[in-house]
Amino acid sequence: MTQSPLVHGPLSGLSATALCAIAIGWSAADLGPRGSTPRAPAQAPPIIFDSDRTGSPQLYAIEPDGKGVLSITDASRSGSWSRVPDWSPDCTEIAFQSNRGDPDNRDIYVMATDGSVVRRLTDDPAPDGSPAWSPDGRHIAFVSGVGEAEGVWVIGVDGSDRRRVTDDVGAAFQPAWSPDGRSIVFVAGSEENWDVFSVRADGAGVRNLTNTAGRHEGGPAFSPDGDEIVFDALEDGHWEIYLMDADGSKERQLTHNTAMDGRPAWSPDGAEIVFHSTRAWGSDGDIEEWGEVELYVMRADGSNVRRLTDNEHFDAHPDWCGRRQ
Repeated sequence: MTQSPLVHGPLSGLSATALCAIAIGWSAADLGPRGSTPRAPAQAPPIIFDSDRTGSPQLYAIEPDGKGVLSITDASRSGSWSRVPDWSPDCTEIAFQSNRGDPDNRDIYVMATDGSVVRRLTDDPAPDGSPAWSPDGRHIAFVSGVGEAEGVWVIGVDGSDRRRVTDDVGAAFQPAWSPDGRSIVFVAGSEENWDVFSVRADGAGVRNLTNTAGRHEGGPAFSPDGDEIVFDALEDGHWEIYLMDADGSKERQLTHNTAMDGRPAWSPDGAEIVFHSTRAWGSDGDIEEWGEVELYVMRADGSNVRRLTDNEHFDAHPDWCGRRQ
């Protein structure tokens, strides 16, 4: 079966009616030409993301003020899609998921920031996705498998020492490391309920941090100081962004609108959060009708929201260089 170029996790294999709105489904409608987006230099701008502005999902970089959009991957060169990028801790490499090695599957790849020196990290019959670098740069957490067999794994950046770190929590996806590298947060559950969990890097000590019945959650990310976790959640028919202490306490809602806000990532100093949203489209909950998806930046308390991208396509899954330093 051909794998859909959707983000690994809740969107992988789930329908709109299953509320798989943690990330965006890519549409073939209203796609523009490649245009004149310049290629990324040896050091790309600090915010990377994926977008279908060229016709298939590819990776781009942008400055925090919305200027200087640069292309990193190119479908005309690879004949494939690339999605869900994640910076290495020193911001010299990017991990991402792609079907460039197999049009019917997706694996984890690593490349230089200008899109060169691409190497394939995984080569599995099962789909692999959602890569996340460890703070020391030696390992990458990722998701592998389908359905209830889907779980979080860790692999060395040289492809060695592959091991599974989640078990007995149902399907698990969307991993993110703590700044000290001792634990990994992730999402787990079923179509009825997704919670944010944490586990030690060795696979022991699994804890449910949110334990909210009937609510779907996703996209967890530690703050640079490790004290807080930002995540998105489906509340009253809308995806919003929330913040909680690292132990799951003191939850507070950061965004309040009728669109979908999701996949938050921290600025290096912890003062701001970048995320993707359908608010420019004006969707009021019918995810089959979503169109434009853009990147936004807000203060860590949810204030001073500003729009980062402005086009008629899907800009999603941002990551901010240096957020783990």
